[in-house]
Amino acid sequence: MNGISGNVDLNRTGKNYPVIIKNAGKNGFKPTGNVLDTDGFHKGDKGLGVYFLKRGLIASGYKLDDNDVFGDGTEKAVNDILGKSGYARNGIAGKGFARKFIK
Repeated sequence: MNGISGNVDLNRTGKNYPVIIKNAGKNGFKPTGNVLDTDGFHKGDKGLGVYFLKRGLIASGYKLDDNDVFGDGTEKAVNDILGKSGYARNGIAGKGFARKFIK
C-alpha cells in the first residue's frame, strides 16, 4: 500500500458489516427492529411524490439533488432518520415516515 512500509491487513474494519447488512434488510434479509413502513417510496422510484419527499428532506438539512429520483443519497437520508428514531433502516419512506418526519 502506497505510503505505508511493512505489512498491511486489508481484511479488517471497525464496522460489523454482516450485522449492518442484516439489520438494514439488505441481501435478502428481513430488517430487524421496529419497521415503520413496508410499502412506500424506495430506491429506484421516480415521480412527483419522490420529489416532494426529497424537498422535505432538503428542508430538514439533507444535501440531496433537487430532482424526482430516489437514489443512494435519498436512501441514506431516509435510513438516517429511521435509525436515529429507533426504526429499522429499511430504506422505505411510506405513509408512516411522512406522518412522523416530513413537515
